[in-house]
Amino acid sequence: MAGPGACLACGLPLRRSTAPEKGYWRLSCEACGLSRVDPLPDAETLADYYSRVYALAADADRVDVRGYEKQAAAMARVFMRLAPRAATVCEVGCSGGWALKALQRRGYTVKGYELSATTSRLAREHLGLDVVTGEFTAAGEPFDVIVMRHVLEHTLSPLGQLAAAAARLTPGGLLLVVVPNGASLSSRLLGQHWSWYIPPAHIWYFTAASLTRLVGAAGLAVRELESRQGDANSPPVELAWGMARWMRQQRRTAAVVAAASSPERLRTHGPLSRIVRAANVVMMPVSAGIGAFGLGDELWLAAART
Repeated sequence: MAGPGACLACGLPLRRSTAPEKGYWRLSCEACGLSRVDPLPDAETLADYYSRVYALAADADRVDVRGYEKQAAAMARVFMRLAPRAATVCEVGCSGGWALKALQRRGYTVKGYELSATTSRLAREHLGLDVVTGEFTAAGEPFDVIVMRHVLEHTLSPLGQLAAAAARLTPGGLLLVVVPNGASLSSRLLGQHWSWYIPPAHIWYFTAASLTRLVGAAGLAVRELESRQGDANSPPVELAWGMARWMRQQRRTAAVVAAASSPERLRTHGPLSRIVRAANVVMMPVSAGIGAFGLGDELWLAAART
């Protein structure tokens, strides 16, 4: 079992970054590429952070519901291909339940788990979904499909979450994991200016090799693994925004830079948002080609309980 200072996926020693990035050091495994921030934030720090900065449902009226429906459609295509007889779906970290609701409309019996009291209440009261406020654990009813979409990078114990999922899958059940790709082209070129590098929200940065090892350690067999553009912008757009962040940082004082820790996910409105969406559409062939080489900004891994 990996101890402090050792890689969670393969147990080898971790290498510390040469300088802190956004107030955190980064510890990386040279063998599998898994990295994490250091020091690990404690539960109190995370609770305070999410309550102040990451509270999605405080402005639920501005949620891109259509975007969630597209995500649900993409997930459903994976289910139909790899688990065609699946009837029950659980989403861990379901937020306000928009993707779950879309899956329910497709005929699945759904249930969700969400740590945020605000968003889980929204899912229950506004969408009529069965959503539990609290952490997903190994105790509870089994499911044919469990989804962990952009969850593992946030949790203090990704292996524990994977093991809990393995315990609650029906025989032959499917786990779908979606995480930012720490070995993506954007991550390699932009480093701390990559949109997905947002500590303390994102604690872990996975690669295909490290995620495969962790899933295997949890007792699951990988069925499919690919990289996609996913929620991210196309790589050319992402690289442009990363350079803009770098230029903005150069104009800050050292004290401000050291204190900056708020998410830098692209938030655009009005004409700029339309330009970005259009650029993403135009660059779709580029994104597909980059994803085919394993360099897309998201990793999609499907694993089965054997």
